[in-house]
This record gives sequence, C-alpha cells and structure tokens, in this order.
Amino acid sequence: MWVKYTMMRIRIDQMLVFNWIFLTPLSFVLLMVTALMHALLRGVNPWIYGIGMFLSNVISPGSQWRSPVRRGAGNGGRRRPIVDGSST
Repeated sequence: MWVKYTMMRIRIDQMLVFNWIFLTPLSFVLLMVTALMHALLRGVNPWIYGIGMFLSNVISPGSQWRSPVRRGAGNGGRRRPIVDGSST
C-alpha cells in the first residue's frame, strides 16, 4: 500500500504528450538513420555492417535529448493578470 500511494499517478493525457513530443520523433529519426546506414554500408564486411548499425542506433537517439521542444509552466512562468482587483 505504501508504494502504491507514493508513486506518481500517470494520466493518459501525460502519456499521449510524451508519445507525440518524444517517442514519435525518436522513432522517425531512428528509421531514417537506419535506412541511411543500410544504404551506406551495403556490400561491406558483415562485422563492419553490424557494428555500424549498432553504433548508429546507439548514438542517434542522443540527438533527441537536446530537442528544442521543452515543456515548461503552462503560462510560461508568467503571473496571471488580476481580473477582480484582488492581488495574489
């Protein structure tokens, strides 16, 4: 029970945002890198082909960690305007 109530609850909208912002672009990048490496390494020694494909799939996801899409505060860290005259 203690573990159940201390773990963060992941909502479906958070999972969908994570999918569209991170996982989908990552899969497209890996697909393109794999196709490019397959075209470049065609006809070489199978050991070199295997090592090249392995390294391309290990190194290329690192470019996604520096993606320009970042999620911050919903209002950009700005305060909401005062509507009713009271201060917060």
